[in-house]
Amino acid sequence: HHRLLKAGFEDRQLVGIPLSYALGVDVNDSDLYLLALASDHGHGGPAYVPCSNATNFHLSKIERFTYLSNAYFLSRSDARQPQIMNEILNLPWPRIAMLVLASYFCLCLIAGCFSNGLIFPTPTSSYDTEDTDLFVRTPSGEQIACIYLRQSEANGTTILVSHGNGEDIGHARDYLEELHGQGFSVFAYDYPGYGQSSGKPTEKGCHEAALAAYEHLLEKENVAPERIILHGRSLGTAPSCKLAAEKEVGGLILESPFVTAFRVMTHVTLLPWDKFRNIDNARKVSCPSLVIHGDMDEVVPFWHGKKIFEVLPEPKTFLPLQKIGHNNVASAGGENYWQAIKEFRQSIEEKTRR
Repeated sequence: HHRLLKAGFEDRQLVGIPLSYALGVDVNDSDLYLLALASDHGHGGPAYVPCSNATNFHLSKIERFTYLSNAYFLSRSDARQPQIMNEILNLPWPRIAMLVLASYFCLCLIAGCFSNGLIFPTPTSSYDTEDTDLFVRTPSGEQIACIYLRQSEANGTTILVSHGNGEDIGHARDYLEELHGQGFSVFAYDYPGYGQSSGKPTEKGCHEAALAAYEHLLEKENVAPERIILHGRSLGTAPSCKLAAEKEVGGLILESPFVTAFRVMTHVTLLPWDKFRNIDNARKVSCPSLVIHGDMDEVVPFWHGKKIFEVLPEPKTFLPLQKIGHNNVASAGGENYWQAIKEFRQSIEEKTRR
């Protein structure tokens, strides 16, 4: 018993007995419960501690017992802590810091040089000039191609559509016709460099095109701002969200929105700048809003839509669509999708009549 005390043994404590005790120890205490573990000391057998309440194991067998495995691991880890700390302190930290800084600089360079190409994968125009209804001019002088599907009702609701980055208004024609069939007047435009619009696509150009379309509705078509619903899809949520933050509109529909452009890829903020900061503009929106997002969106993860909805002010509605991705929201959403838009429109029109 005194040999265990010398080894540092206390009740309910896991201790290591030095190799000098390899021949075993003798415990003459009938009230002591002892669990003995041994590694190979040349004989390959278990520990042997003669005691009336002793249980003897060899270390090769303790994986069968979760608690014993964890205890053994922790005891080994404690022994290596000083060695691990020395290894960490001896790492070439200046070189590591230089490597991290160089990698970050390369990331910034790539983002600055190639982000536009990733954000705007401009498709070949799907329509001809004669397929457009009109052109509007941006403050930068670009000619923006537009489609305008009017309703016979003079004071009805007009929906201003901003499409995604992989399509133009020709690709979206069937969807625009469906919206028109729901009773909306529909105005859609192309970004600079898309379809038959002049120029090259940029963040500034997208916002200017949306503003030009909005001002055309007010000034040329005599549409009251409270009767305009902005509807942005994917990339189109950015100009729609910014317009709603800065101008008077009746409502805002965001379909598959993102927090910021770069965070679609990085999840967290990595760069000192970003593009299309929806998260900032959403906080400034003062009109009713509807957010629609598929929970299996493979391009803009579902959490983006939830975060945008979280920061939007009331009144607001969130429509999560189960088992739906990025490019089939309207078609796969079906009745739930169109019913949500119908109810949102009705709430806007009721508010306007008051």
